[in-house]
Amino acid sequence: MSNDSFNANETSFLFNWPSNLSGIERVALSAKGDLQRTLSAYFSHPISVARGYTSPDPSAPVSSASLLNPLEQVRSVDLVCRGRVVCMCTSTVRMTSPAAAELVLIDKYPIGQVFRSLGRAPAFQLLDVGINEDGKGLWRIYTLETDEFQCRIREEFPDRAMFHCDNWLDSTANTTQCTPFPMVDSGKSVVAH
Repeated sequence: MSNDSFNANETSFLFNWPSNLSGIERVALSAKGDLQRTLSAYFSHPISVARGYTSPDPSAPVSSASLLNPLEQVRSVDLVCRGRVVCMCTSTVRMTSPAAAELVLIDKYPIGQVFRSLGRAPAFQLLDVGINEDGKGLWRIYTLETDEFQCRIREEFPDRAMFHCDNWLDSTANTTQCTPFPMVDSGKSVVAH
């Protein structure tokens, strides 16, 4: 699990990272409920949400959502930039207020926008991170929680090249050729310059 701490002079995010992750990969894997915004800044293009599977809406009315009567839903979405899937997300969301339930079940907001609309920064806990067996992709599991809305999320980044290639968005999904950013070995990880 992650340890996110700060004081008046220092901020620290500690996690037992796989040894061969780059700095930019660690930044993406530690995004705290704002991955869509983070990826939009990284790619300098809008990131859209392509809705996939959503479990049926709970039968209880939205107005009944509470700590004693939470409403739950499982959903999957893809984050897409210029036609390329940059992240596949599957989440279990738990709504414990009518306001959160309305944003999720009626307005169909993505998770990050639910927290922003509620005006609450979620508590973030990174649970696990890994590299796919083929070495091509990355994944993470984490939780986001406020008193009104809790989520357990698994995200998969299908191609690590997106973090290391200047022309990744312009290449085809099957192309492995890309123009890498100049890399410098920092001793702990490879850093793009």
